[in-house]
This record gives sequence, structure tokens and C-alpha cells, in this order.
Amino acid sequence: MYFNKKKIILYSIINEYIKDPSPIGSEQLKVIMDIDVSSATIRNYFKKLSNDGELKQLHTSSGRVPTSEALKNYWQDKIPMLFPIKFNSITNMTKLSKQLDIFYIYRFATSNILKKIINVDNEFLLLIFSDNQIAVNYNKKIEKFLQDFIGSSIDSLNSVLENVGIFSISKKIDNHNIKNAKHSNAKKIMELIVNRLTSEEIGNSILNAKILDSKKNGIYFDDITPSGYMAIKDDVLINNRPAKFFCLGKLSSDFNIFLKG
Repeated sequence: MYFNKKKIILYSIINEYIKDPSPIGSEQLKVIMDIDVSSATIRNYFKKLSNDGELKQLHTSSGRVPTSEALKNYWQDKIPMLFPIKFNSITNMTKLSKQLDIFYIYRFATSNILKKIINVDNEFLLLIFSDNQIAVNYNKKIEKFLQDFIGSSIDSLNSVLENVGIFSISKKIDNHNIKNAKHSNAKKIMELIVNRLTSEEIGNSILNAKILDSKKNGIYFDDITPSGYMAIKDDVLINNRPAKFFCLGKLSSDFNIFLKG
């Protein structure tokens, strides 16, 4: 990836800022970068970056901090370079999430397939999956409908059930998925729902783990996050096991450290 001098200086500022979110001056940056460039030259770049909306000055005598747009562009460049994401220790991942104030949720991938459907005395249906079983009230039409999905995964079946409005079964599958999902700090998300998230629906989809299935892999900003936050949805390896993964943190949080955890 080609970086011009202006972007190198900007990203050097951002690298320092996510380690310590405080204003950065030209002299400080010169020491950090350890390059043979005068402080006056760096100040000129500061001015250009400020005019371009990538840096801002909080106080007249203070240094500069990156803007939200600059941080978004930085992460859009940086995050793909960290793929594929591998976590070698759940303990370390949890420790880092607390230190860096990054919420995560994951669910190990399984081949949970609908094997058969048992009619129990026309009173209820027992859906037998490879990893679990779910009991639902008997309904002849639903029994016939479900027969066509024997051999399908629990996630693909759940998607169909939601689309056709059979929420009584979909809700039970959701409850199963919630039990099998692990997260770092539900209280953090509850605070964001109350204070920051623009959509309660999005907040609930994070809490009940549906975000793991409803969103495509990628980097998300304002559409599903509070202002000043970033989310990442991806398929990862945790202890060498495939998992669906979602994390959410401030733009200034050090995702570089967390995603290498």
C-alpha cells in the first residue's frame, strides 16, 4: 500500500493517539517518528491536515488530534491488513477487551443440522438437530413445512422461519443461539443502548447475538454504531476453532492490539 508523506505523518499521529488519546505536537511527533524533518515542516503538514479536515486543534496552544473521519479512513486501511483474525487465548482476549474498552461477542461455528422431526402424539413436535433438540407445539401445516428443511443448518432454517413469520420456533432457535454465544461485557452494550445507540433494535440484536447472523462481514461505522464508534463483524479463529465474531469499540480504541490477541 502506497502512503505519501502527508499520510505517513497523519498515520503516525493516529498510531500515537490510539495509544494515548491526547493532543500531539510537532516536536513530540518529530521525536516519535525519529526522522530528519524540521519541526517547522511538520507544522506545515499539521496545517494541511487540519485544512483537509483530518486533524483538529482542541485548544489554541495545544497539539492536534485526529478527526473521526481520519480515524475511519485509518481503520479502513488498517483492519484488512490484520485479517485473518486469530485469537489464541480467550482469557487474553477478555483481558484486552476490558483494558481497551472493546465489547465482543462470538459463537463457535457448528454443523448443527436438522436431522429429523418427531411427532409426539399430535401434541408437540420434537426438532432433532445434530447438536441439540427443540420442542414446539404441534401444528400439522408446520410439521409438513419443516419436513422440507431436514438436512438444513439451524441458521438457514431460522432465516426462513423469520421470513415466513413462524416466530414461535424462530424465537426458540434464537434462545439456543444466545446460550451458545459468549460476550465480554453485556453491561457496556446496555449503557450504549440507553445513552448512545440510535437504534434499540441494533442494541438488542447485539445482546441476543443475532448480529452474528444478520450482518455481513465487514467494518461498520455510523449505520450500526454510536457516533465515534466502530464495529467489526468477521469469521475468525478462536483457539483454532472457527467462530462468528463481532466487536464494538471507540474509534480511538487500540484495535491493533486487540485483534492480534
